[in-house]
Amino acid sequence: MKERRLGILYAPERGLAGDEPILAFGHHLAHHAVRLLCASRQRGDAAVRFSHERYIEVVDRRHLAALELSVWHDVVLDTDDAFGARQRGHRPFPITMGAPPLMQAVRRAVPLLLARPQPYDTVICRSTAERDGMAAILDHATDELQRAHGMHVPYRGRIEVIPEAVDTERWRPLDRAASRRHFGFDERAVVIVWHAVPDACDEADLLPVLEVFGELVAAHPDVHLVYAEDAGPTGEVVMRLATQLGIGERVRVVDRTDWPVHLFGSADVFVDASGSSHSLEAMACGVPQVVADWGGQRELVVDDETGFVMPTLGLREQRDLSRAPDDGAWSLASTITVDRRSLRDALEKLIADPARRQNMATASRRRAEAAFAWPVITARYEALWNALEREASEIETERALVCGHVAPALGTVLAGHPSRVLEDHDLLRLSTRGREAMSNQTLSIPMPSTAALDPELLKRAMVGLRHFDTKGEALAVERAMGVLLRNQAVYDERRDQVRRHLLWLVKCGLAEFSLPHRED
Repeated sequence: MKERRLGILYAPERGLAGDEPILAFGHHLAHHAVRLLCASRQRGDAAVRFSHERYIEVVDRRHLAALELSVWHDVVLDTDDAFGARQRGHRPFPITMGAPPLMQAVRRAVPLLLARPQPYDTVICRSTAERDGMAAILDHATDELQRAHGMHVPYRGRIEVIPEAVDTERWRPLDRAASRRHFGFDERAVVIVWHAVPDACDEADLLPVLEVFGELVAAHPDVHLVYAEDAGPTGEVVMRLATQLGIGERVRVVDRTDWPVHLFGSADVFVDASGSSHSLEAMACGVPQVVADWGGQRELVVDDETGFVMPTLGLREQRDLSRAPDDGAWSLASTITVDRRSLRDALEKLIADPARRQNMATASRRRAEAAFAWPVITARYEALWNALEREASEIETERALVCGHVAPALGTVLAGHPSRVLEDHDLLRLSTRGREAMSNQTLSIPMPSTAALDPELLKRAMVGLRHFDTKGEALAVERAMGVLLRNQAVYDERRDQVRRHLLWLVKCGLAEFSLPHRED
């Protein structure tokens, strides 16, 4: 087999040094006689031998043109080195690029278009929803360049979907009794492991799971919830909220130094209601997954086979967040809400049915090995590279340019992520908690750390909901916007803003929509 010379930018300042996926990638490519050629910003000419017959040649990035690469794989969609090396090289080679988080891809879209990707260049996305979002970003950038500058520079490359891989040798079912002894769990206990977006201020991302768990505690005295903390002070927020809900003794926070090793080995269920996703690791460890339908989760977790996928509700446009200081990513994530009733029902089913948990555990491990193990994912990259190399051998590349970026509406980019989006005809009413808060004048609304929400507008929305509630009426979203935005001059501009505030009230449990409900 012909040796493939694969170029990867190895940039320690970007956090890629010693990165497990990159090293695992090299390990599984090694048996195909593939050499990883890494262009380092911090190291000079050197050759380093790794275990398992892996070779990494570290070369000065200025010498890339002389390497005669077969393929360049860029993990962060950075066009400078990849397309620059091809310009200076002796022959064309394919460039494959891993899609970054979509909000980061927005600012890299125009530079990518102006680099003139060829039909054999490819952006590789991790899910269909991410692929659709990437296509929306590139289409928007293409249209804006044509409209504003008269430049016709459509994206001519491919957008392919190859999911993330999981190391099934590291992430595997462990000795259950030993893992439980490590945490002090009784063998009869039902342990729910939970992971969430680590943002201490966005308490509404944490409340749904804690409150649903609180409803289950009374009926199931042996159930425990363990929050797997990645970083930051989120664990403190979790414990404070759990204490306020009266379930502090049944909730535990575990630091990340412990949870990858033992926690999945002791777990009965993994839950993630915010889309942060460690579901592949849980799957490989044989732990049923209960996850929010956000992004690629629906393509990882097989509903009612390896776990349950909970319906979510999002918004369509939100153009105002496209110019937010944080690129809108946190602001948008804070307004995605999961169907609490479906979440509760899924957990109830798994807590009450050990046989169902075991069947899902077996199916989970089988799916992880068959669909997401590193050899499986590497083979998909190999097949793609083979096809691209054949195509590249017949086509000449074009010159690259440099430019800034323009941002599309976030809701358009992420329209495929939630189960559905909020419609104007959807009906909204106060929840039981919302009525109690308004009656007792104890209204307290958790606020996110971003500037996406206006406390005064939230309070006005609650007052409006109470007005209609006293008449026994629900309030359609379209009518709510008319009530809150009487000034027609700002009506169209602020429609998305009002929708976002209404959805936040639902996320906080103060209001509720009629959402699709899972029937067993």
